[in-house]
Amino acid sequence: MHKGQFALLLMLNLALWGFFFFRFASESPGREVGSTDKPMHTEVVNSEEPDLGADGDHLAANAVPLETDSGELAASSTDTTPSARILGRVVGESGQPIEGAEVRVRLESEARQHYLMATDDKGRVDIALPVYRTVKVSVTASGYADTSERMAWPQTEFEVRLNALPGLLAEDGSREISGIVADEDGRPIADVRIYCTRCLDMEKPNTDAEGRYRLTKVFEGAEVVFRHKAYEPESLYPFQGPETDVVLHRKPVLVGRVMNRQTGKPVESFKPRLVRENGPYGAFETKGRHFPDGIFRIEGIPRDEDLVLRLSMGKKEYYEFRYRFRAGDTGEVQDFWIDASLGRIQILLLDQDGKPASGCAVSLKTLRGSRGHTSDKHGFVTFYNLRVSQRYDIQTSGGGYVSKNLVGVVPEPIDSDADPIVLRLNRGTKVEGSIDPEQYVQAIRLTIVDALGNVIRVRDFDPERYAHDGLPLGHTRFVLQGRDYEETIEVDIVDPEYQKVDLGDVRSFAVTGSIFRNGEAVGNRRIYLYEPSGDSRSVVGDEQGNFSFQEVKLGTYYLGLDHSKASAYLSAGYDMPGFTRIQVEDRDLLDLEIHVDEWHFVSGCFESASLVKITGTMTNGVAFSELVKAFQNQFFFSNVPSGDYEIYFSTEARPEVFELGYGGLQLRPSKREYQLCEEP
Repeated sequence: MHKGQFALLLMLNLALWGFFFFRFASESPGREVGSTDKPMHTEVVNSEEPDLGADGDHLAANAVPLETDSGELAASSTDTTPSARILGRVVGESGQPIEGAEVRVRLESEARQHYLMATDDKGRVDIALPVYRTVKVSVTASGYADTSERMAWPQTEFEVRLNALPGLLAEDGSREISGIVADEDGRPIADVRIYCTRCLDMEKPNTDAEGRYRLTKVFEGAEVVFRHKAYEPESLYPFQGPETDVVLHRKPVLVGRVMNRQTGKPVESFKPRLVRENGPYGAFETKGRHFPDGIFRIEGIPRDEDLVLRLSMGKKEYYEFRYRFRAGDTGEVQDFWIDASLGRIQILLLDQDGKPASGCAVSLKTLRGSRGHTSDKHGFVTFYNLRVSQRYDIQTSGGGYVSKNLVGVVPEPIDSDADPIVLRLNRGTKVEGSIDPEQYVQAIRLTIVDALGNVIRVRDFDPERYAHDGLPLGHTRFVLQGRDYEETIEVDIVDPEYQKVDLGDVRSFAVTGSIFRNGEAVGNRRIYLYEPSGDSRSVVGDEQGNFSFQEVKLGTYYLGLDHSKASAYLSAGYDMPGFTRIQVEDRDLLDLEIHVDEWHFVSGCFESASLVKITGTMTNGVAFSELVKAFQNQFFFSNVPSGDYEIYFSTEARPEVFELGYGGLQLRPSKREYQLCEEP
């Protein structure tokens, strides 16, 4: 192309642009309205160019301006930017002009800006707006279905043909509609229940035998709902489209038959239930427990969801099948075979060195609960009486080993010679600690989520303390639950052997001292620290009788030697001789001198004695009694506290009648053994 030709083309383009600029700038723009937009429902293809007539330039003056969303009339724009004009015409199905139709033009480059105008008595509009690339033109008119179309520059004219809604518009604004309700195959459906939100005079709210219905008073904004127990509901909006016939889709239905694999016969007594595989909520079931020929039916199940069919046979016997609805599952019988034979699961637990991992808790979980065993000294665990048709989840925990999980384990038949499942476990960290009873009132459960994601319910737990042996290193969550709360404490496990983790603001102290009896130190003896509740813990003193208790919380305690009845007496609020009461307040208790009594050993002889009873009062004034059975006319009482007692006996002939054998028996700390048999 020559330079002269190029310059000429450039000048022509500039001249054309100037012509459009000054012509459109002289026109008054249309009325700009707020940002909301009424949704349109029917897309309409552009018709041929409209014949606007000679007076088309006067349409803007004759059009009726609409209100903005705030209820005020839209103000005229004084914008002087380059503008365009859209000329349009709205007609009915037979070509008649429609007056008062609402025409909405929205600039697609300005999603929040649009222009509204009503058609005149010739069905025309003239809307001025900025030069556009594309616009969306939407048209609504009373008694007609909504329509919309898009226009791209330089197109500036349109004609829209509206489809009349069914029924005649009455003076009160209602219309009459009628149609046929059918299924996917076109077959009419009788007895379809009809509900309408804005209808009057519903004389026949059901479809007839040919699926026909008729509503005589339907008002704008109405929603008509069609319901039938065998089909999914469907809604119709009569003022948004001309269609009045309705197609209902059959509800998904599971028709199954339960068969016994051993006998080949149907099972007729069971309870079928469909549950969602990923959660316990939303069950679908049918009534009753007896089903002739084993055939059951569950309707209204969800589409495209993984479900579990659970067949409960009673007495904790049940079977599960994974199920997913597929198109076509609408009535054909599907067989579900149950296998009632029993099997077992054998597990061998080994540590990192290949040695048996004994003392490890192993739980077998089902949807109905769990049962557990502890691995024996050889590392073996065996679960019997398991349904071979079921799958089980297995978790190991505790025993000093990191938890491990197995999912979907299938039992082996009882007579199977298959090798056991081998699990190799890693050593873990032992954690223990105290729980603040004031901060966590009546804690009932502690769950640990370890660094590997294993969820472990702590078995060694009470409301004030816990212990678990076998956690991996890393970020760990302790979930403490009470009756009305759940608290999560996050901790990093960093010690490979032992780590103390207290839950809450736990305050603890040390209690140390020495044990004495008759003024002399008692070495290498076990001393007990009892709580008023009767719970206790113990340590063994050294050769000089020194002992130490650590992490003792605030409260009242008793120090002394062990006694079989100490827990019962102390928990009932009674002291026992030989125990020292201490009070732990806000400091350590150090270098205590604990004086203990040795319990007394009492033996004796009764001819023909069957039962022997010692009863009396301990030195602190509290009653004490104990009953033993005589052996070869001899009796023995051990661990009797110091005090004053009497001894009674009964014979085999009259075991309920006790006679006094020894009276005035005084047991004192200076003497430990009392032999009451007379020398020959």
